[in-house]
Amino acid sequence: MQTREHIGDETLLDYIENRANLRTSRTVAAHLATGCSQCHSEYAYWSGLLNTINAGPTPATPRPVLERAFALFAQKEAKPSRLEQIVASLRFDSRVQPGLSGIRDGDRSSFKLLYEAPNTRIDLLCEREGAEWSIAGQVLSLETADYLWKVLAKSSDSVVRTDADLLGEFHLRGLTAGEYDLFLQERSRQITLPYIQL
Repeated sequence: MQTREHIGDETLLDYIENRANLRTSRTVAAHLATGCSQCHSEYAYWSGLLNTINAGPTPATPRPVLERAFALFAQKEAKPSRLEQIVASLRFDSRVQPGLSGIRDGDRSSFKLLYEAPNTRIDLLCEREGAEWSIAGQVLSLETADYLWKVLAKSSDSVVRTDADLLGEFHLRGLTAGEYDLFLQERSRQITLPYIQL
């Protein structure tokens, strides 16, 4: 910390309570000696508050408790309040493409879907396996992924969950025929693929 910068609350508290190392104590003292009104005000506030707490009949709060409280506050500040909710756009459905001669009237036991969301593309292969369906998919994102995608397929009467692998690939099995919404969730956003009819 340079002497021209303002002093952070945690550093100031360490200084007031004589917990700062020698270098930090000298830097804080030098900064306060410059007459910085903002830091003098903060110093007066924290000193007064600590004097009030320590002068009361209750025992001082143990240091581990204070450190845990500050850590929880810092975590709360850093976390985003909500996931960004995105609805992907359907860009391709093999069921509505012109069929090849001889295949057009055949049994449609599988089809492909392609969805797009900002910086993300989702490929799906939906296949009938006897009386049930499966969805094999891959999430391709331009953003660097440091968190595996959580995948959830939800219909009016069932929910099936899985996790994507490091390549963004996933497989949902045992789906009954019907309409599903597919939800793909990573650390900061959730992408919805609505109205998938199996």
